[in-house]
Amino acid sequence: MIKCDKVSPKKTHSDILWKSIVYMMEKGMSMLPNPPYNQYIVLYDMHGFGLKNLDLNQLKRFSMLGDLYPETLHKVFILNYSIILKALMSVFRSIMDPATAEKVELVGKDQLFEKLSSAMDPVYIEKAYGGSCEKALFPPVEI
Repeated sequence: MIKCDKVSPKKTHSDILWKSIVYMMEKGMSMLPNPPYNQYIVLYDMHGFGLKNLDLNQLKRFSMLGDLYPETLHKVFILNYSIILKALMSVFRSIMDPATAEKVELVGKDQLFEKLSSAMDPVYIEKAYGGSCEKALFPPVEI
């Protein structure tokens, strides 16, 4: 779970943020029990996200995750998105690899639990999103 309103490019050097993301990826991948689990799901909670949180250099680096972790991305769910982000998604999709773009999904509040539970066991979904998980495996950190 990435709480996008916690990211502040003015407070955090992009190299530190990138190292934090790679660390979380490595830690998460090491926790996966091998077969049948060898993919991950990313949840971006866009609540409170604004231009102050936007770092274009980081967006470019995210495309590198596919090179570092090929064939491991199962799904990306973007939650609590704005109408502006919805419009920008067509631009983002045009520069993404088509196979990756197919895995990215904007999820509205009315379909949140249904979409998440179709991709993961509800015991791993936080209560705030309709699941039964008391606390996040990786608690959000302000970087």
